[in-house]
Amino acid sequence: MSNLKQSISEWAPLIKIVNLSLSGFVGLLAIDFYLDLDFDVWVGLALMCSIFSVYIFNCFTDRAEDLASKTKCNSKIIELRLDRLGIITFAISILIFVFHCFSTLKLSLFAIGALISIAYSYRIIPSFANNLKLDSCQQHHYRFKEITAVKNIAIALCWTGSIVIPPFLFSDEQIDVDYSFTLLFISLFILTFVNTIFGDIRDRHGDRLAGVKTLPVVFGRSTCYGSIIFVSTLWLAWIFNSYQDNAIDLNDFWFLAAVVAYPLSYFIPYRLGVRWEFILDTICEFDLWFFSIGLLLLSIL
Repeated sequence: MSNLKQSISEWAPLIKIVNLSLSGFVGLLAIDFYLDLDFDVWVGLALMCSIFSVYIFNCFTDRAEDLASKTKCNSKIIELRLDRLGIITFAISILIFVFHCFSTLKLSLFAIGALISIAYSYRIIPSFANNLKLDSCQQHHYRFKEITAVKNIAIALCWTGSIVIPPFLFSDEQIDVDYSFTLLFISLFILTFVNTIFGDIRDRHGDRLAGVKTLPVVFGRSTCYGSIIFVSTLWLAWIFNSYQDNAIDLNDFWFLAAVVAYPLSYFIPYRLGVRWEFILDTICEFDLWFFSIGLLLLSIL
């Protein structure tokens, strides 16, 4: 049994990355289905390859934090040198965009997304960021993840944008953005934003030792918990008010409310001291599956 647990622990990061890649693919499928559009498999494949490569590279750039917290969560990925596979999948995504989806606008947006992803893991942000009071190892260049709150906003925007924006770029049909779709975008942003904060809370010890100024390191866990509850409650109240004003129907209300409330299913138990790490991690990592499956069901109803 101990060998099985060790094996699962070693392969968990790779399983997580594959899960994230697939969830991006399914999320894009769900958005297309919701908007009654034809799903472009090539676009979904490009997104899946991009997600896989970004998170593989991040495993290699997070070694300082892993060493600081005395964890070996990415050891199997590093041992197998899967960075080479990351390069291949990133190249595949570029080739798909160039030969299947080429246009100046699409390629520019892809380049912006790629630059943000690179800046998240690699120190390419110049030293003027000293104005942000960054002091991790006194480097001359920084990563997004070393700038308080920027990491969380960047990840949430990239995830939300990569799932919601492609249908508007790659469809020949006219898409009308109504009020309910705007609420959908914001709810997905909140869902992924809270996910990033939860990850920072779990990694607070290693981040502090490595000098990474995440929100829990700077403001403490209690402040982060309170802020999440406040934002979630405020947004739920806004959604309810929209339903009361007949701006959205009952099905939209229940779906949006469930999306915003979903993080509480792992945040509250963790806050109360429940340390079923595997269960809570699984619930946390399946948030996009919850969103996608719920959106598919909403589209059918």
